[in-house]
Amino acid sequence: MLYARVSSAGQKDDLHRQVQRLEEFARKQGWPDLNVVAEIGSGLNGRRKLLRVLRDPRVGRIVVEHRNRLSRFGFEMVEAALAAAGRSVVVVDPHLRLRAAVRGGGRPGTGPGGRSR
Repeated sequence: MLYARVSSAGQKDDLHRQVQRLEEFARKQGWPDLNVVAEIGSGLNGRRKLLRVLRDPRVGRIVVEHRNRLSRFGFEMVEAALAAAGRSVVVVDPHLRLRAAVRGGGRPGTGPGGRSR
């Protein structure tokens, strides 16, 4: 699942570009057929489409461009809860490097969430 979010309606063009970057990244990773959820709303608002994504056990991987697109606060808790359920969050930073929390760890030499051990 590709998840994109902007905070205000004035950022619709940014939302479109964010989705395009996520789709390009997913294709490069060999994940061409991921669904897209895009929304306009505050990262502090609990009534977001993201809740449906998080509740759906069929969604095994959520790809976001930046951590704050998923959650302004508590990203690590969301990431840990998903990992405990065998699911993952992939965060693409501005330089398009992969940082993943994938069932038991991220990149080699890192712990959950891609942080150094």
